[in-house]
This record gives sequence, structure tokens and C-alpha cells, in this order.
Amino acid sequence: MAKGISLVLVWVILLLALTSAIASVSSENTLGTDFFIYYVAGRHIITDGLSPYDESVGEESQMAILKHLANKNEDQLRYVYPPYGLIPILPLAGLPFPLAQAAWMAFTLLCLVTAVIYGFEKAPPWLPVSMLFLYPLSFGLLLGNLNMPVICSLIVLAGRLPHLDSKNQFEAWLLGFFMAWATIKPQFSWFYLIFFFLLALKKKQKTVLISFFVGCLFFLLFSFLLVPDWIPQWLGLLRRYPGYIGGRIPITPLVHALSPGGEIMTYSLLGLLFAGLSIWLMIRWWRGQFPSLGLLAWGGFAAYVFHPTGLSYDQVIFLLPVMFWVWLMGQKQPFWANLVWFIFIAVSWLFVYLSLSQIWIGATYYGLFFLFIIWLVFGFFVHPKFLLFIDLE
Repeated sequence: MAKGISLVLVWVILLLALTSAIASVSSENTLGTDFFIYYVAGRHIITDGLSPYDESVGEESQMAILKHLANKNEDQLRYVYPPYGLIPILPLAGLPFPLAQAAWMAFTLLCLVTAVIYGFEKAPPWLPVSMLFLYPLSFGLLLGNLNMPVICSLIVLAGRLPHLDSKNQFEAWLLGFFMAWATIKPQFSWFYLIFFFLLALKKKQKTVLISFFVGCLFFLLFSFLLVPDWIPQWLGLLRRYPGYIGGRIPITPLVHALSPGGEIMTYSLLGLLFAGLSIWLMIRWWRGQFPSLGLLAWGGFAAYVFHPTGLSYDQVIFLLPVMFWVWLMGQKQPFWANLVWFIFIAVSWLFVYLSLSQIWIGATYYGLFFLFIIWLVFGFFVHPKFLLFIDLE
């Protein structure tokens, strides 16, 4: 108990120190574009009693970020998540934005490092820090996107749930709560949530499952207490969202090349193919014939292929299994794990350079995904012992 309290105090001190440092460094160049949208939505609730889906939220964000009201085909900079996504934002909404942004960045940064240390205790100590240099994670941290706390939850679940002691009720409730929280970004976390739910069933972790449902119920009740009529407002925004977000499904160019004019049919057939393969691999995994890490690697690939935007920080969908592999492989063959990890970090910034210099404009969009596919094919077919014999369980 005393040790736990000491660790919490150290964490809080680090949070305050890091917040102060970030606020000082970024005083003349405030970051956190995505966080600003959440911040404005939170302030509208606390100070004005307005809905986070009110038009004024988008207008204030547009004027602050774009310096003009957005056109119909531009990103409207609206808060498009259920109200419970604002739970970690509301405590910061009363602060001046530069300080709130610094506190949020410090919080998410420390959460990422803590999640790796807690989830993968045997991982080399330098790995939790090195992951901050991977461009998609750096980009997400700088923008202050909600993907970051979701990523932390998935890392902890991947590291702790497979070996959870059923007698440890506190941790079981904690993991179930993390699963519930990850539902705030379903387009990002859906495959992982299905896997962790099935894993809890397979391991007969009843407390984790109960905690998950209780957490979902809590988040729903909180949402209705915060904004009683949030569902029709939220659905209205979701219908408008795909038209202005500016992203595209990563597989779109391939679909256009295969069937110009028949995209809907091709998307449907590919969706059925991916769903069938995913179900088949899940059945094999359930029967103990396929490793969990291999299943997540496939899942990261499948989820990103059909992701609606494919922005840089969304690429962590397929990078998470690579991170898990590096942290586990580093305990057995550190040279290969470190080499692969260094390649991913270095190449992620090479793609940024290629994109900014317009040598390959789509480099940040497709580059890391192509590298991941090479890693996946090598691990599945060329040298299976480097992936299919490394398991989370």
C-alpha cells in the first residue's frame, strides 16, 4: 500500500514538472490542434452550459485554427465523440488553454510510458521512451488526439490480460474499465476489443467482463447526465463527418484500380473476404492453433485497411502488434528486435521528409503501412518463428 502511494506521488510530481516544462517551451507556439476542439467542447459545458455538439464549438475552433469559418468541404473541427470522451478533458477545461494543453500532453506522454512499463514489465527500459520517437505517436501526442489514452489502454490490456491472476480482483476491474474506455474510438480499437473480450471469455475472467459492461453502462449514464439529448445530436454530426474529414480508406486506390465504376461491390466483396479470414483465424486461435500475437498482427492490418481516414496517428492500429513483438522478442533475441524497431522509427521520419519535400506526397499515408506489410509477410510466410512463435499468452 505504501509503495503504491509513493509511486502515485512520484507520478504526480513528474506530471507537474513535465507540464511546467512543456508550458514553458511551447509558450510562443501552442500545440494541440485536436485537443483544442475537446477543450472548447468541455468549456462550453462547464462555463456556458451548452452542448459539446453546438455549432459554436466548431465555429470557435475554426476561427482559432483555420482563422476563418470552414467551407463545406473543409474539416469542420467539431467534437464528434460521445460525451464520455470528455471525462479526462473536463478537469482541464477551466484552465487557460496553453496550460491545459501542456497538462494534457504531459498526461498522455506519461500514460504511454507507464502503460508499457506496467503492461510489459520485462521489456528493455529504453523501449518505453524510444516509442515516443515513432512519428505517428509523436504526431498524436503533439495534436493531443484522444487516440493516445486509448492506445495506453490497449497496451495495458495486451500485456496484463493474458496472464491475469483471477484472484487479483482490483486489476481485473481495472482492465475491464480500460476495455470500456477504449470504446470511445471504435474505428481504431474494434478488432482489439473483440480480441480482448474473447480472451477474457477464454480465460474465464468473469470479473473483467463484468467490469467491462459496468464501465460501458457508467459511460452511457455519464453521457446522458452531461447531455440528455446527445444521441440525435451526435448521430447528426456523424452523418456529416465523412464528407469533410478529408481522409480516405487506405484500400481505395486498389479498389479503383480493380473495378473502376464498381467500387461498392468490390468493397463489399473485400469486406466479406477480410471478415471470413478474421473469423477463421479467431477460431484457430480459440482452439490453440494460432498465436494471439499473429492474430493481432492480422487484425491490425485488417482494421487499418478499412479505416475511414488513415491519418498518421491512426497508423498505430497496425503498429501496436509490431510494438508488442519488439517488447516480447527483445527478451529472446534483442538484436533483431532492436534492429526492426530502429528501422521503423528511422523510416517513419524518412517518410515525413519524402512527403514534405513532395518527393512522395503519400509517404506518410502509405509508407509505414507498406513496411508493416513487409514485416507481416516475413513473419507469416518467410520466417514464421520470428512472429508466429512469439505469443502474448
